[in-house]
Amino acid sequence: KVVRLNVSGAFHSPLMRPAQEGLHAALTAAVFQGSAFPVVSNVTAEPVSDPEVARTRLVEQLTAPVRWSSSVVRMADLGATEFIELGPGSVLAGLNRRIVKDLPTTSLGTAEAVEGFLQNAGAGSG
Repeated sequence: KVVRLNVSGAFHSPLMRPAQEGLHAALTAAVFQGSAFPVVSNVTAEPVSDPEVARTRLVEQLTAPVRWSSSVVRMADLGATEFIELGPGSVLAGLNRRIVKDLPTTSLGTAEAVEGFLQNAGAGSG
């Protein structure tokens, strides 16, 4: 069975290989620092903290399949208690509900939603 997907690009597939060189050059010019917390790569579903490994994984993600289910499970294993989806839509929130049923995902689709979330989070921490 073939299903035509309505997508804006061939992201995370070998068809993106021509873009890797440009992304690699841009990321090489960028300053990377080690992260204060583990960031799970969607290429390997493993945490990355080393700046050079992060740079490599970002280039690889252009052509590698997304390991979203494995990544979400790994984040839960590492102690995540909540997920926040940034950007329009709520596709990831829907996926997360099926992957880790007991952990909430909040979708924030606009800058105003992010600001409101941060204000509410700050009000609860004082």
